[in-house]
Amino acid sequence: MALQRTYVKHWAARILGFIVLPLSVYLLSFKLHFLILRNSGTGDSQMSSLFQANLNGNDFAQNPLGASLPDHQEASCPRADPPSFAALLPRALQRPPTTRK
Repeated sequence: MALQRTYVKHWAARILGFIVLPLSVYLLSFKLHFLILRNSGTGDSQMSSLFQANLNGNDFAQNPLGASLPDHQEASCPRADPPSFAALLPRALQRPPTTRK
């Protein structure tokens, strides 16, 4: 029984020392990083727009980006006829028009 208790203590110490403690230090460094660096700066363009919108001092509220959606009227217009197959070929592959004499 004493051997089993020693074995459990050994694994508990390993889990604490090799998993819990390093993970805690890693997550704490991110928490401190985001607490300290919360203002907008020169490297913001490399981050997503959602991340940039949460920074202090950004101008997203003054300059919102427009969505790339078609107008309602434009979407309801009928389509034009598609071009013919000959029109899609490069000029070098097209036959010259025949002239009748």
